[in-house]
Amino acid sequence: MHKLLKNPNDTETQLDPKDHFIVRLPVRGYNAKSISETTKTPLSTIQRRIRKLYHRGIINLQTGVNYSSLGYKRGLLMVNLSKGEASKVGNTISKKLVC
Repeated sequence: MHKLLKNPNDTETQLDPKDHFIVRLPVRGYNAKSISETTKTPLSTIQRRIRKLYHRGIINLQTGVNYSSLGYKRGLLMVNLSKGEASKVGNTISKKLVC
């Protein structure tokens, strides 16, 4: 069974189950090697699939800072507000966290 993106009639956007799985993992911090280990698929196969997904425009490659190489740790902070101003609270928190 194929998962479809964009136009269902466009065969270029059909993903097989493995590609569909691969698309989700980089968002969770996986790189090609960890995807290979997770899926028990050769690294070269994962790299080829990622390259094909990139050329088809299904994924994009972004450059970002490797915070761990600089000694930083990253995390996700979730704040639930009841009748609060989310942007005001977010700005206050970010100002306190930035050195």
